[in-house]
Amino acid sequence: MAKLKLSTFLILKDEGRTVARALESAAGITDRFVIGIDAASSDGTEEIVRGFAARHPGIEWDIYKFRWENHFARARNRALELCKGDWILQLDGHEYLRSGSAQMVLWYIEHADPEVWLISVMMQMEPDRYGIPDIFFVQHHLWRNGRGVRYVNASHNAIPLEVVPDHRRLRTNDIVIVHQRPRGNAERRREQRRAMNIPNFEQALASTPDDPRSLFYMGQSCVDAGRPGEAVPFYKRYLEVSTHAEEKYEAAVKLGEVEALAGKPEEAAEAFHAALKLIPARAEAPFNLGLVAKLRIEELNAEMLDEAGTIAGVRERQLYLNRLHALTEEAQRWFAIAGSTSPPVTSYFLRGPVYTYLPHLESARLAAALYRYTGLEIHFGRAAAAFRKALEFRPGDPEILAETGVLEEERLARLRAAIGPAGERKRLLVVDATGQFTPPLIERWRADYEVRPVRRAATCDLLWADAVFVDWCDENLVEISRRRWGVPLVCRLWRYEAYSAFPARVNWANVDALIVPAEFLRTWLADRHGIESPVRVIRPGIDLKKARFRERGPGRRVAVAGYLHPRKNLDEVADIAARENIELHLAGRWQGSCIERHFWWRLRRAGAAQRVRFHAWRGDIGAWLDEVGANYMLSASWSESFGFVIAEAMAAGIRPIVKRFEGAEELWPDSVLYDDPADVGEHMAGNYDSRAYRQWVAERCDVEREAAQYLELFASEGCLKGVSPRILGDDSSTKD
Repeated sequence: MAKLKLSTFLILKDEGRTVARALESAAGITDRFVIGIDAASSDGTEEIVRGFAARHPGIEWDIYKFRWENHFARARNRALELCKGDWILQLDGHEYLRSGSAQMVLWYIEHADPEVWLISVMMQMEPDRYGIPDIFFVQHHLWRNGRGVRYVNASHNAIPLEVVPDHRRLRTNDIVIVHQRPRGNAERRREQRRAMNIPNFEQALASTPDDPRSLFYMGQSCVDAGRPGEAVPFYKRYLEVSTHAEEKYEAAVKLGEVEALAGKPEEAAEAFHAALKLIPARAEAPFNLGLVAKLRIEELNAEMLDEAGTIAGVRERQLYLNRLHALTEEAQRWFAIAGSTSPPVTSYFLRGPVYTYLPHLESARLAAALYRYTGLEIHFGRAAAAFRKALEFRPGDPEILAETGVLEEERLARLRAAIGPAGERKRLLVVDATGQFTPPLIERWRADYEVRPVRRAATCDLLWADAVFVDWCDENLVEISRRRWGVPLVCRLWRYEAYSAFPARVNWANVDALIVPAEFLRTWLADRHGIESPVRVIRPGIDLKKARFRERGPGRRVAVAGYLHPRKNLDEVADIAARENIELHLAGRWQGSCIERHFWWRLRRAGAAQRVRFHAWRGDIGAWLDEVGANYMLSASWSESFGFVIAEAMAAGIRPIVKRFEGAEELWPDSVLYDDPADVGEHMAGNYDSRAYRQWVAERCDVEREAAQYLELFASEGCLKGVSPRILGDDSSTKD
């Protein structure tokens, strides 16, 4: 079967700024370009077209000049006659095929049912920088040649559909033509409406006063020309005589918009309800009914509020609030209907903003206004949620972000006023999602601060605080760091967060100091997230007063404690238990039944299961170590940021045996580290000095020392000034 050929035609006048874009979008699929150029064109359009043709010699070109007769149909029909391809594509000089659409044109040409010979494609008018078109609809732009297709009408010319039976037409949104004029073209367009379209339709209506198409586009032209009041009688008469449902819907909506602009909400609402009855599953009429309700709110405000926006009497205020809430709920209902309505993509005159962000933005503005008047948090929550929804369609929109920022600042001011001034003692907010490691610190910080520990920080908590400490670089820190709160913000990052996505989501400009428990984590953060110098090292501490110290000695009882997951290297623990013929005591929580089953299978296979006892989770590690009479604390983990059970065991006088991993030398004495499981026996046969273990921990891992370092940091001059994350010194000495 021979390849079907495509002819593309354009008629042009002063399209020098956009015509190359139009030609480029279709050059890859077009066999022949037919280009008619108005003889009055003066911006270099002809030179641009001929230059493009010279660069594309593989395409047939028919470029001619014509004299404009104020008649679009005549100009386009002349170009049609010169098209010789099997199929014909029509473009304007300021239109172009959107990316991917050219290949879809070829697909339809090759695969369309032979009975189909007219294809309506999706038109997107004047899309904004977010790709949201002002108007979008289907329009006839692609058809088989030789079927007698001709344009009619001087202005808003069209292909009369009565010549195309329904079964020979196809509507698709797979092919998208973008209609985008150069910036600053609006006034020229209005002038065209005044100078050409309106006289053309006046002439048409003089001979056929009730011609629906002339009535409809006379109304449209009046609106486009900036004379909306003159459109009203044409829209009204059109609605009386037309039988075209989609055009009647548009006429009713436009009539309502014109009446609303004229300050006639009742007439506007009547027109929008008429549109709603014609096509209920469209968003334009519900959206505009929401705007009408907002107009009524403005009328209510003018009627009942004084110049300062207040009401003197209690009774009058309650009456006002009742009416305000009723109108607000009415508007919100209409906006919710519009915001949840999907566009019928094969219809005409669909408004892009109404089917995307605009209902949510108007809903947000309405809720924000109600929040400003009442101060109720429910209205702030609704406004914030609606603003977020609008931003999904227009991410980073500066106007929406500015409105959101103003609302947030107003809320913060209200909350600050409600919290009141600080007392004599400074206030420290501790945000800790787990509550695992901060309780000993909080106990000591209470001597200097009024401390409020929370699992998740609310805005009122952050406004209450004079300093904020966030344990874990997690969702809490991501949310808190979105803004500067005017108080020191300190975060502690443990090991696992360095290999999560959280550090990349934090706004570090709003974090005053980032703390890690070991020096090697600085390298991890720099390698993975490019954070070169964000940290101070503060070694975690334990409460030495609670440690059950006594002289210990060698033996065969080995303890393992913690959360039992793959990183704890339990395969190696099982191998050591079998190799060294030890009595192993295991305390912790299994992080999966599969891990637990595999561990016991390894022990049974090695014949060591009878020498291993599982004790479940134990809160008081010191008491448990005494209970089992442990001689050693074994840690085979291949990655840790610290090991509280190791420090607690050393404080109790028990010798640790710790697998060497990246950074282990910074945490523990080199003499307690092993590289190979075979080395564990040598550690168990080596020197044993309970007092040295205790002393080592006392010098480096005392919670009193840790708490004091944080207190110094909270009050430091650099932290209070809100500088960005930096190295504040460290205490990472781990010499044996």
